[in-house]
Amino acid sequence: MEKKVFVDKQVVSLIDSLFVFYKVDIDSASGKHLKKRFDIRTVPSFSVIDGIGERTYHFSGYNDADNLIQQLKEGLDPENAPINLLRKQYENGDRSIGFLRRYLNTLEEYHDSGADSVYALLCKLSSPQEMKGEFMWAKMNAYINSDTTEDYRFLKDHKSELVFLYGEERVNHLLARPYSIQLENAALESNVPAFYKLAGKLKNGDFGNTDRLLYENEKLLFLQIEDYDKFISLIEAQQYPSLYPDRYDRLIDGATWVVLRDINHGPLLEKAKMWINESLNHKISSQQYIIAGQLHEKTGDLTVALRFYGKGLKQYRLDNPAAEMEPTGLHMLIADVEAKIKKGQQ
Repeated sequence: MEKKVFVDKQVVSLIDSLFVFYKVDIDSASGKHLKKRFDIRTVPSFSVIDGIGERTYHFSGYNDADNLIQQLKEGLDPENAPINLLRKQYENGDRSIGFLRRYLNTLEEYHDSGADSVYALLCKLSSPQEMKGEFMWAKMNAYINSDTTEDYRFLKDHKSELVFLYGEERVNHLLARPYSIQLENAALESNVPAFYKLAGKLKNGDFGNTDRLLYENEKLLFLQIEDYDKFISLIEAQQYPSLYPDRYDRLIDGATWVVLRDINHGPLLEKAKMWINESLNHKISSQQYIIAGQLHEKTGDLTVALRFYGKGLKQYRLDNPAAEMEPTGLHMLIADVEAKIKKGQQ
């Protein structure tokens, strides 16, 4: 084709005027990538790619100049794009599972909003065996975000079989997803009652170990609360079930939150110092000492802050005896406080 077809004046004129021509060796790195992406099985193959990188038309095999021109012109007609051809087939009533799968994949490639309804229909029409297959398992992982849909009900009703096929952790994660989405939204909205209602459902439901999920989202909740009195009552609350492994983790995170948000609210700072001091009576880490130092530095207790920073450095050395470098940030905190103390003495 290179010697006869691609030198044809009409072919050259059409390509130069309407296309950006790109030739790639199928065995090169980029060729292998395109082969996999567009499922190219024969050579030569020709694909018309639109401005967003989606293939809109494809043909393969040897073509003379006239046939190539005809194919390229057909490729420019939007009606011949795969998504439009499949849409016509769908509108004409094709509801076979194989077709719906191809149609769904194409809609997804084009980021078409119709994918949701086709996926829902596919869930409704697929047999239990088809629903348990790898294709539908992958789609469920992409689409499940509610516990009221057909796919979620199937997931729940066939949990043991899916666990056997895909593993308990993956199935539990998918089952928990609708509630974890709602949980995160409740945290972002500082909706404490809704948050703990959902947290209880996750903690007591058949979702496996959700401790990490609950822990991360409760920290997110703490970060969203702007009402300091409400935050204090939440950290110290007994009416809400703690989602932490122990109460002292809650106190540590409460104190950490005050430092991270650079809070200068007197009562809250004093509370935070109490929290971190109480936690140090039960567990010790260099990070706790650093938080304690930062809180005391914020309230002007520089000597106490320096003492905590020193303990933090000592604890770090105990915890990391083989470390070649020490945390420069901690050394900077120590130097900064020492400078403040020296300045205050002048």
